[in-house]
Amino acid sequence: MKKNIVKLIVLLSAGMSFVACSNDDKLDSNSYLPTEDNTKVNEVDKYLDDTFVKPWNMSVHYKWDRNIYGNTVDNSRNLTPPKLSSVKPAMEMVDKVWIQSYVKVAGRHFLGKIRPGKLLLAGSYAFNENGTRTLGLASSGVQITLYELDYLERNVETAKEFIHTIQHEYIHIINQDTEFDELAFGKNTMGEYDPQWYNFPQDLEAKGWEANKYSNILGFVTAYSRSNIIEDFAETASYLLTHEPQEYQAMLAEIRRIDGLTEAERVRLGLTAEFYKPGGADKIEYKANQVREYFMKSFGIDFDELCREANKNASESPMLNRDLVGSGIVAPYSKKTYQVNNKSEGVVRFCQGHADVVKQLKEKGL
Repeated sequence: MKKNIVKLIVLLSAGMSFVACSNDDKLDSNSYLPTEDNTKVNEVDKYLDDTFVKPWNMSVHYKWDRNIYGNTVDNSRNLTPPKLSSVKPAMEMVDKVWIQSYVKVAGRHFLGKIRPGKLLLAGSYAFNENGTRTLGLASSGVQITLYELDYLERNVETAKEFIHTIQHEYIHIINQDTEFDELAFGKNTMGEYDPQWYNFPQDLEAKGWEANKYSNILGFVTAYSRSNIIEDFAETASYLLTHEPQEYQAMLAEIRRIDGLTEAERVRLGLTAEFYKPGGADKIEYKANQVREYFMKSFGIDFDELCREANKNASESPMLNRDLVGSGIVAPYSKKTYQVNNKSEGVVRFCQGHADVVKQLKEKGL
């Protein structure tokens, strides 16, 4: 299989913008290095203290200090801090859509017990050498790193992706507190997990397929779900937390439409015996039910109610409901690619393949 531009665009990354990079590693025009005095307490600091530190003992770091990243791959990345003007709007969205949704459905005690102690913010992209970029990172169950803050107000779809990312990373932290049954969850798609999920078959791309839609056929909500069982669980849960029921049902209906075609019709679409696996909708529904069961049995939480609350709060978030094209301020989305090892890539990755996930997979023999 040949690496190609994988378009993870349709359902949940429809507006992700990519920046141009090359071997010259030129600075992104949106990059930012602070000039203000970081030692002074400003209005943003007061907001973060009142909203995250005092009620949840959750610190938020946005001022430039490379030491806060600890022993992670971020120490080798060319990251930049977010602009001060980007921080409060992003964190207001985080508070409303993530924190307040859990508070309403699961209760303050749940978030008080299971929550990251630290949120790290970066304004820039976090590129990986394999042609992907990391959107978020949950480390050791105690901190979440979020990237791309400076792009949220420029594009609504990027803001939606940002919320999907923090929902995804928080699922990891919940799982690190209480494990789910990995073998039961992934049993129907065990042969389809691939750590090189970002490699997309050239034959399918030639037929007009893109990675997310093809992954749906195999029984995954997104292409990144295929990376391993732990990421699949987090993606399944966070997909449901960030998509309305009608979007989810439309995805399932499309999978079943493809399943209902004749073999000859599927072959014309590129779904030969090598690529086609039947029953993708049932496999996704099985995993969704596993997520529901996990939340109810482990915590007494009605996951469907949590999804309804999260989607309602998202519909009320100013950051996620803006008419950018009509505003005259922000240009509509246009896709760009960036260069890695002289190959043009266009793929998105939610998490760094960090030690927590690798350790769990090894322990379980997965």
